[in-house]
Amino acid sequence: MPARLTFFWRSLRLPWRTRVYVGSDLSGNTYYESLTRFHDRTRRTVDLNRPIPVAEYREHDLPVQWQSWLKHTRFDPPTLQELEEDERRKRVMKEKVKLLESQYADEKRKRLENAEERQVDKSRDGKEVARQESLAEKLSKKPIPSDDFRPEEWIPDSDKKQA
Repeated sequence: MPARLTFFWRSLRLPWRTRVYVGSDLSGNTYYESLTRFHDRTRRTVDLNRPIPVAEYREHDLPVQWQSWLKHTRFDPPTLQELEEDERRKRVMKEKVKLLESQYADEKRKRLENAEERQVDKSRDGKEVARQESLAEKLSKKPIPSDDFRPEEWIPDSDKKQA
């Protein structure tokens, strides 16, 4: 209760205040808005929960919603419910990505096993197994020039250039 009362007191826009508490994120960072006008708009700042040297600061350490509020692209500050919903969305997305990656790995393993079985079956029949190269392998092979290779000399026609 005392913390809630403290944040309420900080958020009051009193005439003698230069800085007003606006909100906080799930990491504990607090966001403020200066009431003094700076280039025709209020100044918005953040106090990080853990002090980070300026050289190590990365913008993506802050939630996107608060970044947009700090840059004045968003008028109202984000709510805690909005931040929690975004975290839940990220968690669900990570789970779906893990599921898709495992399905892809299983499918790839099955295809490799099937290809190996087909090669073994063809070799058992006594037929010659022809190796098929992929298009990428064919394109990546470049002819190697011989030792006596000399590039041709090219001189532009001076008659055409002056015309």
